[in-house]
Amino acid sequence: MCLKTRLAMVARAGRSRFLGQSERPQAGRSRHHAISKHFLSGQHRFYESSTASPPGSRAWFLYQCAYSRCCLFAIVFSNPLRHHYLVIITLLTDFGTRDWFVPSMKGVILGLASRAQIVDLTHEIPSQNVRSGAFVLAAAAPTFPKGTIHVAVVDPGVGSRRKAVAVKTRSHVFIGPDNGLLSLALQREKVLEIRTLENKRLFRQPVSHTFHGRDVFAPVAAHLARGGRFSNLGPRQKSILTLNMPEPTKTGTAIHGEVIYIDHFGNLITNICVDHLPRSTAIHLGRHLIRSLSFSYSEAKRGRLVAIVNSLNLLEIGLRERDAARSLRLSIGARVKTHSTLHV
Repeated sequence: MCLKTRLAMVARAGRSRFLGQSERPQAGRSRHHAISKHFLSGQHRFYESSTASPPGSRAWFLYQCAYSRCCLFAIVFSNPLRHHYLVIITLLTDFGTRDWFVPSMKGVILGLASRAQIVDLTHEIPSQNVRSGAFVLAAAAPTFPKGTIHVAVVDPGVGSRRKAVAVKTRSHVFIGPDNGLLSLALQREKVLEIRTLENKRLFRQPVSHTFHGRDVFAPVAAHLARGGRFSNLGPRQKSILTLNMPEPTKTGTAIHGEVIYIDHFGNLITNICVDHLPRSTAIHLGRHLIRSLSFSYSEAKRGRLVAIVNSLNLLEIGLRERDAARSLRLSIGARVKTHSTLHV
């Protein structure tokens, strides 16, 4: 028995119970409701005609509520556009925020996918520093929900023969230049498919030789946010370029590493993962010595060097309430050495 028939029977039974009346279908009329569906002003509206229950009766009201709820449920779950309402698009660039570059990208995205939720990861990556951009993207991307589209643009080779790519993983989609910028984030992901962005019908025309963020990457992200097919982006690509990030080395009980990122506070983040290091570890940073690890910066006196395990599980060195990189005149690539104090 179909849902419509059941609801009609409920309405008739309800009328008899609450009003004490019996009912008979009129000659020449269907016993069930005749439902007509109309689309007015782009909206779904339902109209019905019936002799089972007079308008205004309690049974009529119950029928209206029940059937309207079922119809609304069907509309929502059959709407092919519902998916892009919740799509998140993140942006990471080295553009800064004083110029028109970032708002231009957002304008293109919203013009094509007005319901997309745009989140700024950062636009303060040091100019043309692909390695720093890759580090921040890898640190931030895993915190976003499944289905997020990440657009990263740190692109010193824009206008050259470098490829533009989109990478689909089990959790996210990554879009950007094929210069190693996406590679660190993809180390934690299961890559399903890589496409070279060559479908010019998806691009904003004319395509600038210096602003692929606006004319290529932004419209491609909007295409996917609207439910467009990933296969429409261009031909398959087997792999992408990867960054040769420095790896720490171990000699006896000593671990040799280096600074790979400097954050907004001037703290020095190293490539040394400290999961396996005991608290009784000494750290050498150039000619500076830190005798042990601390749980937080609050354990050190103001202006004193302190080494902690940061939120990425990496060894981080800073000055309490000061800019360590500026005060110590250190930069990315500075050498760091750790060793257990039990063997000193």
